[in-house]
Amino acid sequence: MNITVEKNSIKKQLDSINDEHLIRAISEMIKYAKSSKTDSLLKPFTKSQVTKRALQSETDIKEGKITSLNKLKKEIKGW
Repeated sequence: MNITVEKNSIKKQLDSINDEHLIRAISEMIKYAKSSKTDSLLKPFTKSQVTKRALQSETDIKEGKITSLNKLKKEIKGW
């Protein structure tokens, strides 16, 4: 399904919704998606960015800058 067909389908479904809470929730989702904060989160990496991150990861591993899975699980419980 292409984006235009999908958008038209959503518009038709919205017209039939009478739940004020659902409409507000959808509105908030749209506002959040339009914010620059999410734009930067959803921007794909360039090939050079991925390569740079991979090389940094390899360096970190060689230098012992790692966390075991068990230690990470314990750490997560404290969040």
